[in-house]
Amino acid sequence: MTPRLWWALALVVAVSGPAAAADPAYLMPDAPAAQERASDGADCDECTFVKSCLASRPLGDLYGIAEFLVWRTSGVRIPLLVTSSPIGTPRTAAGVIGNPATRVAFGDESILDSYRPGFRLGLGVWLNDARSCGIEGSFFYICETNRRANFSSAGDPGLFRPFTSAVTGAPATELVAFIDPGTGAVLSGGVGVNAKTELYGFDLTGVITCCCTPGGRLDFLFGYRQLNLRDALVIDEALTATAIGVGAAPAGTTFKITDQFRAKSTFFGLNAGVRGEMTDGRWSAAVATTLALGANHNVVDIGGLTTITPPGGTPTTLRGGLLALSTNIGHHDDVTFAVVSETKLTIGYDVTPHVRVFTGYSFLYWSNVVRAGQQIDTVVNPTYLPNSFGPLDPVRPVFTRHETDIWAHGWNLGVQVGW
Repeated sequence: MTPRLWWALALVVAVSGPAAAADPAYLMPDAPAAQERASDGADCDECTFVKSCLASRPLGDLYGIAEFLVWRTSGVRIPLLVTSSPIGTPRTAAGVIGNPATRVAFGDESILDSYRPGFRLGLGVWLNDARSCGIEGSFFYICETNRRANFSSAGDPGLFRPFTSAVTGAPATELVAFIDPGTGAVLSGGVGVNAKTELYGFDLTGVITCCCTPGGRLDFLFGYRQLNLRDALVIDEALTATAIGVGAAPAGTTFKITDQFRAKSTFFGLNAGVRGEMTDGRWSAAVATTLALGANHNVVDIGGLTTITPPGGTPTTLRGGLLALSTNIGHHDDVTFAVVSETKLTIGYDVTPHVRVFTGYSFLYWSNVVRAGQQIDTVVNPTYLPNSFGPLDPVRPVFTRHETDIWAHGWNLGVQVGW
């Protein structure tokens, strides 16, 4: 039979290795003929190898895989972003980190680490009669997960966004909602935080069988792998000066403030590994482990805007928010060395000679990625804030790339169909 070309239509190769009995009666209808052709004129060792390979992988020359995934990824640590204080707290102490009256509303925690659904699709083809040389392709996607938090107040309690002043070195806050106990000035408003992440990737893998027996086989895997991680953290404020106003802002003035931090990591690398499979009747068990070496293209985009609208006036939009200012706003990218490793464990059952159902567990590790929540500098020079009197030294916040390692793991449930 001539080598078969394959068309990688979508993308997934299941980890379930074959399994089927070594019993010839369980082989696909064309398997005995293939064994007979392989043995004609061949030495005994070659004939035994071909028969063993066919017996250990009977599902077909072309096969497709579909899996349902339930995975989680490692979380990302974010700084303290929103605080609150009871009414009557002096302005200098309201919402300030370290004040006993200050309460944490959001932040200073690890987020985006929950289980969520996903899928993996794959296609493979054996290129010779013995099914000892083939190509597989797969694509997986872990659905986006997000963490949202929204807070609003008319001033009781007070809401604040904490930071460290680069000028004084002391904790400070930006007002979101506050009633000044001395002047009665009121600022009402709300702040929302939205963080999200998603993970996906694909690979193209060559398979060469190293050794084979009727009850199992060992395959060498090699090829190309790509992974993609997308992260975002957005902070939005909507404020209104009420009562007698706040500072120089007349009552009725509105403020819309946005800080955006977005991070993307894309891995490109060469992949190699092994996969071992054992069969016992219709049951099979497989373990595969791979290691990919390559490069991450890490991109961080930071943006900030402030829109001020006086009562009955025209909105004015200024560049910068609170944690995203002219000092760190921009597009930042870099290329760094990275390592990706994955281990898969699978147990399968052949419902028919052409259909296998399987379940398993996967663990994925990826080094040197960027996460949006870790690119935030909470040291701020207030003279760089929009509509301020600055700027003055020192220059803060600044962008400093922070890289970390992530892992993803979870359970798989799927079906493999052969033709």
